[in-house]
Amino acid sequence: MKNGADSLRWVSDLMRAQRTRQREAVRDALKVAPIPIPQVIVDELALLNPTDALDVLKDHPGFKIWQRWKSYQAALALFERCMADLFAAIDAFDEVMRQDDLFSASQRHKREEGSLRVHKELFAAGNAAHSLRDHASYRLQDIVQNPEFKARLAEHFGDDGLHDFVIALRTITHHIEMVEPALRITHRFGGNAAEITFYLDRDKLQAAVESVKQESGKYKINEAGRRYLKDALATIDVKAIYEEYLVRASAFHSWFSGTLEAGPPLDLQDFERCLKANGDMAARTMWKALLGNWLNWDKPPNPYDHLPRLLTGAQLEEVMRLPRKSEQQVDRVIAFLDKDGACDDEFAARHI
Repeated sequence: MKNGADSLRWVSDLMRAQRTRQREAVRDALKVAPIPIPQVIVDELALLNPTDALDVLKDHPGFKIWQRWKSYQAALALFERCMADLFAAIDAFDEVMRQDDLFSASQRHKREEGSLRVHKELFAAGNAAHSLRDHASYRLQDIVQNPEFKARLAEHFGDDGLHDFVIALRTITHHIEMVEPALRITHRFGGNAAEITFYLDRDKLQAAVESVKQESGKYKINEAGRRYLKDALATIDVKAIYEEYLVRASAFHSWFSGTLEAGPPLDLQDFERCLKANGDMAARTMWKALLGNWLNWDKPPNPYDHLPRLLTGAQLEEVMRLPRKSEQQVDRVIAFLDKDGACDDEFAARHI
């Protein structure tokens, strides 16, 4: 006769085996199914727990493009954040410089800390630009094969070599020499105001590039990047060139991501349909359990008490203008909270 621990282990093993059979049955069906996946298989997939569902969906033809699409979106968001942080660091240093005499001995630590922050953000922005380039050109475009990709690159980034220089600056910093932006203070004639600029020394960068060529016989910068460096001013304004680069990059990626959002490939559409079905089922299961517990309380929670925490001020104001406890008011709350549309008519009719 089994003791309590043995019985629990037996039940656990039985449930695990059942879960495995269910998962593999769905996987086998999905592997041989056409695109779009038949709804009967999607319905079975929706019943799996999210971890098993994603594991099964690795065999979906759209998994690879979905994975690269999500990575590209993450790389783009990170790039935009890094660029904003770079400009914020430069502006913050400028503001502190105008408030305090950072060249006094007592303020030396502020000057060094501000300069280090700009250096760090420049390093991060270069890495983010390099990563975004790879995720867009060598990962996502490799699958979607947008026929306009090269032409749009040339249109938005131009042919002056700025893009190649920004990418090359990251390569120099990683593999040749830690490029540190220098600080220049320009006092204006007849006044106390000053222009505060972080810049890169063109001659030092060229020397670093040539030293690698002498050692290895190869350049670490392509011809376009070397041409940009050769034609640049002796002092390259960090903020100015990165602001220009952001304008060009934003225009290109607005087009590239926009094309995929407006007309995603069929495989990607179907993968996201399958993934959403599973996510919606998980959300409905969670809400069923939550609402079931609430309704069993002697005094169920008052939903109106929680709306200020769940809605923005404008959303709350809009909801409270509607008749209290009306169908219109409930529908509006659901619309604000259920961004993925997990609440279907059946769920609403039974639980709300």
